[in-house]
Amino acid sequence: MNREATKAHIAYEVEDLAAVAELLRSRGIEPIASVPIPGYDRFEFRDPFGNRAECIQPIG
Repeated sequence: MNREATKAHIAYEVEDLAAVAELLRSRGIEPIASVPIPGYDRFEFRDPFGNRAECIQPIG
């Protein structure tokens, strides 16, 4: 399976997106900017196995 080609993924709603991004970076996982969704801040990342995941935080 080409994990890079699939759009299917899990999304985690978080309370502090910046803190999660920093935690991932500290573990060698780089957040990737993604297509904006009105009312949300978000980023995607790939886990060590190539699976796509997303962290999302409501704005406001």
